[in-house]
Amino acid sequence: MQFEDWFDRGVELDKLGNYTEALTAFERAILLKSNEASVWNWRGLALLKLNKAEEAISSFDRSLELCPHQGRTWYHRGLALGEIGRCEEELSDYNRALEITPNLYEAWLASAITLGTLGKYEEIILVCDRALAVRNNEEIWEIRGDTLCKLERYEDAIYSYERVLEFNPDNYDAWYNRGNVLSELERYEDAVYSYDRTLGLNPSDYEGWCNRGNCLDELGRHEEAIDSYDRSLMIQPNERAWTNRGCSLAELGRYEEAIDSYDLALELEPNDSEVFNNRANSLKCLNRYEDAISNYHRALEIQPELIPSLNGLASTLMKTGKVQEAIIYFDRALSIDPELATAIYNKACAYALQQDLELAIEFLRQAIDLEPEIYPGMAKAESNFDSIRNDARFIELVDL
Repeated sequence: MQFEDWFDRGVELDKLGNYTEALTAFERAILLKSNEASVWNWRGLALLKLNKAEEAISSFDRSLELCPHQGRTWYHRGLALGEIGRCEEELSDYNRALEITPNLYEAWLASAITLGTLGKYEEIILVCDRALAVRNNEEIWEIRGDTLCKLERYEDAIYSYERVLEFNPDNYDAWYNRGNVLSELERYEDAVYSYDRTLGLNPSDYEGWCNRGNCLDELGRHEEAIDSYDRSLMIQPNERAWTNRGCSLAELGRYEEAIDSYDLALELEPNDSEVFNNRANSLKCLNRYEDAISNYHRALEIQPELIPSLNGLASTLMKTGKVQEAIIYFDRALSIDPELATAIYNKACAYALQQDLELAIEFLRQAIDLEPEIYPGMAKAESNFDSIRNDARFIELVDL
């Protein structure tokens, strides 16, 4: 057999997936003609497919010594470098390939993927746009959308996902990611529609059911949200769905059931401070103040600067008459966020309970300055201010 026979045989075997036999054929061809760049390139590809990246690189190097201006060979060499984690060199080879063959779509695509590995997201967008000029297709639009999400350019990301869906209306990932982006933009109705499409394609996606529930919850559709969380939990018991289910139940005033959900969340993740905080909130609503205090403390053991727990603990301590201790926890919350209006308002309530008129008025003034649309009305109805209600300064503040 002549060189061409062995070479053609190798190519056919490679196309059939018989890479070991293809490699043998290419090596027989090289014995007959060792200065043919293409056979070294094909040998490198066979080695790469056999997971022999280092040997493949050597073969591509020989091909490029013989003919340096082969865009595809530089691209193949980049693939081999990527297999052994040499990402910067990999990217450099793709750039060489594209200098020689600017319309080599595969090299643009590979560049985008490698830039993602390197966290160079702005560059990915540029590469995707160049790739789309060569070949307008679903794959690049999806990479572009995913990258724009990481850059928090959500409107642009939605545009990219919608281009993906023009190519393939059944692209599950595009519907799912579109839903996530719409949720970030607080466009919850549109997000629910995206999750519905996602779940139509894959009804067993427990995360999709959970995300759908979150959006329904934001829309105030708590019963429907609970149904979504239940679907998620039927597929895969998960802490997030149990926690969010508890929040929906609490919104409906079903505090005992909410606590049961939080308990199941804590079985899966015993050290989740936010679940302990939520559990404490429900206990507080049931007037089980000592249990609530215990849960707030547990949350703060895990996360000492969890502001909702500091604020919740302080307000619960006030309910039990421990006003001075409550002020300490309000101060801890305010040391983290000095403009936390709820803590400032509650401090005003605490000082009013202690008959400290000056401090009560001062902190109420601060709270109203921060949120003038909320606190005057709240203060009018606040029983904690009964002792100062007839003070002229109080009247002036709440009648703004």
